Amino acid sequence: MNNIEFLAGIEEKFPLLKELRFFRGDHQEPEALPPIVGLLAATTNPELDGDACVILPCREQVAAFTAVLTALSATRDHFPALQERYVQEGFEIGERIRVLPSGHVFEFSGFFTLENSHFFKLRLMGKDDESYRSFPVRNAVRMEKTTRRAPKGTGRTEFDSVSPAPIDEILNIQTGGNKALLDNEIMLVISQREFLDFIENTFVCRADNPERSFPLHKVISWGVVNHEGDLEFRDSGAATGNPLIVVSSRTEHVAEACRKHGGTSPRVIIDGAVRIKDLQSFDDIVDYSKLLVVADHTRLDDFQSLEERDCTIWKLPDKIEEIAGSKMGPLKQFNRAYQISGNAKFNIIKCTSEPCDEIVRQFRRAERILKESETAPEDLKSLAIAYSRLIDIAAIVHIPTDESVEKFFFSLEIAQLSLKTRRLHINQEAYELLQESFKMMQNGLMPGSAVYRKDKQMWLLKLVKELQVKNSQYIVLAPTIFSAESARIFLN
Repeated sequence: MNNIEFLAGIEEKFPLLKELRFFRGDHQEPEALPPIVGLLAATTNPELDGDACVILPCREQVAAFTAVLTALSATRDHFPALQERYVQEGFEIGERIRVLPSGHVFEFSGFFTLENSHFFKLRLMGKDDESYRSFPVRNAVRMEKTTRRAPKGTGRTEFDSVSPAPIDEILNIQTGGNKALLDNEIMLVISQREFLDFIENTFVCRADNPERSFPLHKVISWGVVNHEGDLEFRDSGAATGNPLIVVSSRTEHVAEACRKHGGTSPRVIIDGAVRIKDLQSFDDIVDYSKLLVVADHTRLDDFQSLEERDCTIWKLPDKIEEIAGSKMGPLKQFNRAYQISGNAKFNIIKCTSEPCDEIVRQFRRAERILKESETAPEDLKSLAIAYSRLIDIAAIVHIPTDESVEKFFFSLEIAQLSLKTRRLHINQEAYELLQESFKMMQNGLMPGSAVYRKDKQMWLLKLVKELQVKNSQYIVLAPTIFSAESARIFLN
């Protein structure tokens, strides 16, 4: 299959790729989403076996757009069944309902099919004889349960038309803005702040009516996953139904939701492997959902643990430039990164440091002990600080400036002080492991502790000399100012 057939297949699977246009609120021209979004959306199909982690050169907003396309596409596909379920399960024969927006009251009298078309019927209130009015099932969204008895609907009652909701205009469906009608389609692991910024500043319109555009938060009902795994609307005014997209930055909350709804294989998208901090929660998500992890190549160390859990690691080919989309749309940064990666070569060299490995082993033992002893969250702060400082230690290639070392020691002292103040509340073995690890990190910044970084020094020097022999221009990049200072001193 050539690229043209491949891309055509994606558009056939997700026609909204051609029908919809998106833009940011900074006067961008509305543009179609790139095929990469449709490709990722296709991997969330619960009918497919296995879970996937897709590695990209840049993931900014890719997961969010994938969630939006998947949720909107699934909503339109499921809408006829949702309408029917709303009538069959949402109302009982004999209960009073009122028709919106006029508010006229009838008695619900059931669902029926006539010549392959679906209808529901309403009994006129106060009539001794059996008088009914029938409506197409698409109008079921206009029914609302009520305790009222007036105004009574009659056979001549004229019903006001309902203005289409933004999602109705975008998908060509008829919800009437009734959130109770729809269901959850995607659980997205991302911070609320990031997602809120995304949906408030991203607009959508139809390709055939670009003048009618809406911010995504007006189109998509969204909410959060609480600590008990329940789905809640972000808009507290919605009393029933489920948000199309729910978000949480905590994989353990999403895991609990997956356990509760596991029979339906909910679709979960994780925005970045960096958000996977609790592997037990990740295991539960894998067991009870259909999972997609949208990752970038800066977190290579995270992928091994995912692969061990039967999560397929998939790096998209660099040469299929057509999937990256336009250079001017809301995913222009992804497009640029993808184009660059197609012309770049990456050579990953793993450097060894036995002292750093030993510190990691002690951290993991301490973390396991603390979790098994059900340590309070505030007693884990020292461990979090220690992990951050270890990342700094692992990144340096030489002793940095005295000022930087002093700041580093001060940060460690704060962590040690915090640990000491909680000594009586945490496991003694874990306490001693952390104290020993802090001492080992301090030793790593002593002038004679080259064993911490010897392998990294050797490889950096080797690479620089190879580039110099070729008369190449080069730049040495570092993840922090702390490590950049050490590299500068070493190379000088």
